[in-house]
Amino acid sequence: MSLAPRPRTCRTCTAPLTPPEYRTPRALPGICLPCAKEPPPRPTAAEPATDSAHALVVYTGEALSKAAGAFYSAAIHTAPNPSLLAQLHAVPALLENAEAAVIHAARLDGESWTALAAPLDISPERLRKRWKSESLNRRLKRVRQARADHALTPSTGSSSKPPGQQLATALSFLQRKTGLTIADTAAEIGISASHLSRVLSGDRRPSWPVVIQFVAVCDGDLPELRDLWEASHRPPTPDTPTRPDAPTTQAEACKHLHTALRALYLADGCRTHESLRIAMGDGLLTNDQIRDILAGRLIPDWQRISRLIFALRGHPAELLPLWRAATTTPPETDGPRLPASSFG
Repeated sequence: MSLAPRPRTCRTCTAPLTPPEYRTPRALPGICLPCAKEPPPRPTAAEPATDSAHALVVYTGEALSKAAGAFYSAAIHTAPNPSLLAQLHAVPALLENAEAAVIHAARLDGESWTALAAPLDISPERLRKRWKSESLNRRLKRVRQARADHALTPSTGSSSKPPGQQLATALSFLQRKTGLTIADTAAEIGISASHLSRVLSGDRRPSWPVVIQFVAVCDGDLPELRDLWEASHRPPTPDTPTRPDAPTTQAEACKHLHTALRALYLADGCRTHESLRIAMGDGLLTNDQIRDILAGRLIPDWQRISRLIFALRGHPAELLPLWRAATTTPPETDGPRLPASSFG
């Protein structure tokens, strides 16, 4: 009777095995000594499966997104260079948090160190040494504490919202304006009250037919909600454009820019123009100018409109191509150009 061949690589990290490591002190055949000493983390009662691990990944991604948005806003508004450097100084720690959260979730999912090291272009051994149990747990403890503190702190200012939450806020605002109960609204739309409740809270994205019915019942603007709905369904990856290419005609670009601004205004709860003026600061726009911009009668320079987008909790970079197409007249075009009135 022939014996089964001895394993030559670790089943966890695929590192080469030397003969003494064929069977470790923990009696784990095919597992190298480092992996035997540091097995993949196991779910606990306090952290069931990968749900909480994924929540940490999402939180660290949100923190990175906010930092990038704050730096971009400061850059386009020509903040002092020391201020820009101070914001960049905080980014490496946020990247470390995100990497720790992803490593933690991946190890719970059973991913090998080799698979995780490949995208980082380092060896599995180096990655494993970087994220030993002690250092990983220390980093995750700080992330969990920051997440808990964030949950207890009311959101203020003009930090951006994720697209899914923007859509939910807009739908919730329109539903409240009707004066109907959620149950009555759901019955009019033709869905269950629990389904509508999850849609309004942002826990579930509605299908487009549901949004159409919602507009019919709650008297919304279909193009504005279409803009928010499409944004909520775009893959949130760096390599995927957040918006389609800007229209080639100036008239279409003006129309799309107006719709996008109105959609952000709706998603922000239709705050008063005075509130937006104060949020923008520096007296960049008057209440009348904000009204004209949202009505599609005025397109100011990028400094002012980007500050307005940021005040509406949007991402200025997403609308920059639309603004350029709306304010730059092509060589041959018959599209009207909206006035960019003088701001002094």
